[in-house]
Amino acid sequence: MMAVLRGFPAEGIVACFDEAPGGGDWRDINAPRNAPAKNPGAHLSAVHWHSEFFQYELAMPIQTVTVSHAALAGRSIYWGYNLVYDGNNPVSTIGYLVPGQVATASHTLVSHGLGYVPLAFVAYGGRMLMPGVAVQTASDGRSRFVSPYITSGVVGLREVYNSSSSGLGAVSRTYQVMVFRVPVEDALLPLFGGGGGEAVVGRGKVRTSRTYARHAGGGATPFNIDRGRTVDLNNGRVRIATGGTVTTEAGYGGAFTAPPFVPVGV
Repeated sequence: MMAVLRGFPAEGIVACFDEAPGGGDWRDINAPRNAPAKNPGAHLSAVHWHSEFFQYELAMPIQTVTVSHAALAGRSIYWGYNLVYDGNNPVSTIGYLVPGQVATASHTLVSHGLGYVPLAFVAYGGRMLMPGVAVQTASDGRSRFVSPYITSGVVGLREVYNSSSSGLGAVSRTYQVMVFRVPVEDALLPLFGGGGGEAVVGRGKVRTSRTYARHAGGGATPFNIDRGRTVDLNNGRVRIATGGTVTTEAGYGGAFTAPPFVPVGV
């Protein structure tokens, strides 16, 4: 079946879709043939593009940010009593050694200034950054884990890191950030139109002067939209799979595999 590109001015809708059975006036959004345009959520397999969908418009170019992660000194402390007394005579010691310490920190990756919490992707090491990803490991359990977060003002990074009796060294790590704007319909703009060096679709929801994420095909990209679960826990350890890349913590005993994904770029 051939796809059609059709606009419905009264509803402010533009869609590219495969017509549904039932016919009717092609100009009437209530006609059975236009059901995918009227209710795209119920006909996703027939919809190629719709002006009501999120358009993945970039709020700014992809940002590359290097974060200097701080060192953490080693530490060894004893918990418990040093001596147990039998009368006036010490007879044994009770205590246990607790090596290391834990610290946290937050870093601003991008100040986006949108005034609302946007959708954003953060990538590290050629793949999407999931919550709680190790960006540094060392002997004796020393490690540094980071998680991205988003507020109405920034895209940031939260880290938790720990030492042992030995310190955890400072490191620099580089992250990439893609921030998306929510497009706003402008009633003064045409449903289809052009002028001023750009084409406009959906009353400004799509403009050729803007940049949008797109399917990257076979091209390498760190940004991937996973279409399934990305984290599995087993034996107290974790396996993270995103964009076809699997990261497994030592001691994990499961058989979790990476979900299908859609690679995106600009």
